[in-house]
Amino acid sequence: MQKTDYYLSAAIYVLGFAYIGMVSQMSKAAATYPLFVGVLLMVLNTVFLIKVYISRRKNKPEEEKLFNDFKAKQFFTVFITCISYIFTMGILGFYTSTIVYLIVTLGLLGVKKKWILVSTVVFCGVIYMAFSVLLRVPLPTGYLI
Repeated sequence: MQKTDYYLSAAIYVLGFAYIGMVSQMSKAAATYPLFVGVLLMVLNTVFLIKVYISRRKNKPEEEKLFNDFKAKQFFTVFITCISYIFTMGILGFYTSTIVYLIVTLGLLGVKKKWILVSTVVFCGVIYMAFSVLLRVPLPTGYLI
């Protein structure tokens, strides 16, 4: 485990306490489930922190270097495609821009064509079933399509 796990755990504690503080301002009836989720987050974060601590004591790793295998070209390519996805969603609509985004991003990351097709179909199918069919929530339609 890395030192960054401790920082992540600390950040989750800060967010968790802020979340619980906001939930405590709600009425008791409305706050029951959100409070349960906040407490569960804190408990799971504590379990994670204990696991990291035990793992570090057993292994006693040498000083780790963050971003040892950082691939700048890959990172910035994905970053640019994410920004493009956000802007094209309003023009092409959610489903069309998502299909294009997944195909382009997975292709640039070197995923095999078969898995690109499977991932795209499954992801879009799950989103369609969850939002359009079950929840009946409209997704962005765009101007062109």
